[in-house]
Amino acid sequence: MSMYAKAKKNIVSYYQNLSEQYSAKYVKEFTIGMTLLFILVGGYFLNSWYTKRREEKAFDAFSELIISIEQDEQTVQSLNPIKDKEKIYQVYNDTLNLLDALYQEHIGSYLAPYFLALKSEIVFKQSQDYNQSLQLLDQALAGIDKKSSIGSLFYMKRIKMGLDSQDAKTKEDSFKALQQLANDTTSVLQQEAQYILGLYFLAHNDIVKAQNILKNLADSNDGSALIQSLWVKLAQEKLGLVSDK
Repeated sequence: MSMYAKAKKNIVSYYQNLSEQYSAKYVKEFTIGMTLLFILVGGYFLNSWYTKRREEKAFDAFSELIISIEQDEQTVQSLNPIKDKEKIYQVYNDTLNLLDALYQEHIGSYLAPYFLALKSEIVFKQSQDYNQSLQLLDQALAGIDKKSSIGSLFYMKRIKMGLDSQDAKTKEDSFKALQQLANDTTSVLQQEAQYILGLYFLAHNDIVKAQNILKNLADSNDGSALIQSLWVKLAQEKLGLVSDK
């Protein structure tokens, strides 16, 4: 007997027992209410089970994709960038075909945006198509929490790509985003953003602003920390170079 049939049989039996003790009018109202509650509760647990199962499948697929990409990268590194150009292109093309198939299969999962983020990277490696890569990353970030540990990494990558853009507006928007991130004390990427901002001003010959930003970053070092921040260390090293100018 199916789960639905069992549930229906139990409800009918329960209704009959109540009918023998109370008036039919109130029993009917009560039973309707209980039936609706049963449906709602059952629907909630069914949806929870379905969501959990869906995300487990998506995670397995994502793991499979990561392994495949790592293997392809090893293959590409063993090839000659010039002589084996077509082979390298085909390796990335096979990866993209697998990625697209898995993305379509798990497009409804919470991991779907991360498939697009990976696609952005593969597209750029394959064809150096900056615009398409940027569009894919923007599409991915629309469904990713930018303040999460992984999401913030993709967000920083988007900022860096925007700073390298030939489009003036894209570059300006990325610069503003970098400044906001450098001032965001709640972000795990604040120090990295400060360091990149310092390099940005340095590259544009604004030495004073570069020194101020890098100095503030260098002075933020936590002396009690067992491991010194990489960005603080790099800022201290860069300050030596800046002061020599």
